[in-house]
Amino acid sequence: MKRLCAVVVVLVMAGGAVYSAGPFFGAKAGVGIGFHGNGKDMEDMVASIESVEGVSVDETSGVAFALSPYLGYYFTDKLAVQTEVNFMFGQKKIWEISFGGFSGEITGKYTSLDVPVLLRFDFINRPALFGALAGPYLSIPLGDIEISAPAALVQPSSLEVKPDGVTLGVALGLYGGYPIGPGRIIGDVRFILDFNSLKGKDSGQTMELIKRRGITVTAGYEISLGGN
Repeated sequence: MKRLCAVVVVLVMAGGAVYSAGPFFGAKAGVGIGFHGNGKDMEDMVASIESVEGVSVDETSGVAFALSPYLGYYFTDKLAVQTEVNFMFGQKKIWEISFGGFSGEITGKYTSLDVPVLLRFDFINRPALFGALAGPYLSIPLGDIEISAPAALVQPSSLEVKPDGVTLGVALGLYGGYPIGPGRIIGDVRFILDFNSLKGKDSGQTMELIKRRGITVTAGYEISLGGN
């Protein structure tokens, strides 16, 4: 019996050495690769333009810069909750209009502050880290929505539209890391999808402009205070 008790104590102590719940924090930077959709009003506008004979509209999305400080807490050796402050600079949607010998671009561009609350699960965490995360986020537009177009196509050729409301969405992704120094380098790839469209208000009229979706790829450094 004494030997059995000793074995149990050793196993518990060993388990405690491997598992150490607690807080962690870090920061990442990278890019957001968009393939945004249109809000309802913009979709109606594009359909109206394309209904004109000889006119075509080609839609693309730009690349944004992402900067993300974050913190979280491990409840077990594998499960954690993580919240972030994600600055997404220069998110862009482009509508290229062509007819006859003319071609011009209408561009919508804005910056947002995304605040996700994510569940994070480590499939592997010794010594390398690999896992998956998922959760909802709130996206708050920062500053005006900048809309520009060729002067030959529309006047005025540039507008600064006030955002009207916030958007909600969901993020799903994978992450990995490896210990270096007091913490670990970490990389993150995730898919983001807004549930509702970005709205802008101009001259008292609100329009649904862009329905954001894309992939973010970031890398950074993370320090765990709990030993994970």
